[in-house]
Amino acid sequence: MSTKTVFLETVKSRLAALKADADLLQSKAERIGNEEFRQYTRTIQEILAKIQQIEKRFTADSQANVDTWPALKRKTEDAFMEIESLVKKAKETYLH
Repeated sequence: MSTKTVFLETVKSRLAALKADADLLQSKAERIGNEEFRQYTRTIQEILAKIQQIEKRFTADSQANVDTWPALKRKTEDAFMEIESLVKKAKETYLH
């Protein structure tokens, strides 16, 4: 398999894991007090929006040419780091 194919498979796997995390956070919403609920909901919405951005990037650019592939890969890795940080912070803040 090419490096690009392996990366695309990894992206799919990581997206599935992040979606599962978002689902977990959503399922625990009833544990959150009214004061924190709005921020919690915004955090989940932000996570889901960023996941959708990654999905769109690969739907639109899955056939990225050699010149754009490194940039696409770098942007995707940056987005994953940001989403994973949001998920971690939400779990630590709201699911303690």
